Amino acid sequence: MKIFRIYKGISERLFLYTRRVLNYILILRKKYPAVKNTKDTIEAIIDRKLSVSRFGDGELMIINGSGWGFQKYNPHLATRLKEILKSDEARIAICLPDVFQTIRIFT
Repeated sequence: MKIFRIYKGISERLFLYTRRVLNYILILRKKYPAVKNTKDTIEAIIDRKLSVSRFGDGELMIINGSGWGFQKYNPHLATRLKEILKSDEARIAICLPDVFQTIRIFT
């Protein structure tokens, strides 16, 4: 069991490090989405009566080519999620976590 805990700790640290590196690469290349703040997002959803599509860690991990806990990677799902992100449908708000430039607001 001790070996399992050591392995789990190493794999969790490696996962977090990999995410940090990917985030820095996105920041350097400036290919991150513009995410509005929570207040503006909620006001737009209410005022314009928008449907909401929420993308969290799991969806973003699948788009990046890996699974996420209970959800295994599926290339068809990844493609469809990318299509949804690129959608310009006026009646849908695509909600993303505001983690693309900094995560300081979450710590």
